[in-house]
Amino acid sequence: MASRMTTTNMITANNAVGDYFMVFDILHTPPINPLVPGSGTGVTQDMKNYGMTIAAMSQYAQSIGMPVSSGIITAMMDDASDGIMDGMMGGNPISMAGMGGMGGGMMSSMTSTAGTVGLANAMTTFMTSTVNKSGLDALAMETLISKLTYSGGTIQ
Repeated sequence: MASRMTTTNMITANNAVGDYFMVFDILHTPPINPLVPGSGTGVTQDMKNYGMTIAAMSQYAQSIGMPVSSGIITAMMDDASDGIMDGMMGGNPISMAGMGGMGGGMMSSMTSTAGTVGLANAMTTFMTSTVNKSGLDALAMETLISKLTYSGGTIQ
């Protein structure tokens, strides 16, 4: 946001990011832990979306060779900061150097589709992996996967 950190700006940003990932209230909605058997049963779609978004970020980090998935979360936060998930922060490419990507730094910049198609593909991959114990399949996440794939990255 163009101005300083205010309560209004924080509420606006939280709502925009929540909308992008289809979680109504990202501050008060607990994400499921898809590593726990049956965690996707008897919970809201928001909880599923939140947990699977985190899992997708971790899966994406693994797919590009990041040894610690928190690096991709930092990069995604930077990407979202200008209102569009396009691998850029204010018109500048997001550097992945030092985040351990692609075997320790071979990847210099975040891809333009990391926060859109990249996350959607990572979510689909996670949904079909043996690590996913939630009881959910890709069909249960189809709406979010489709939104990420076709959103164009705009966070409103």
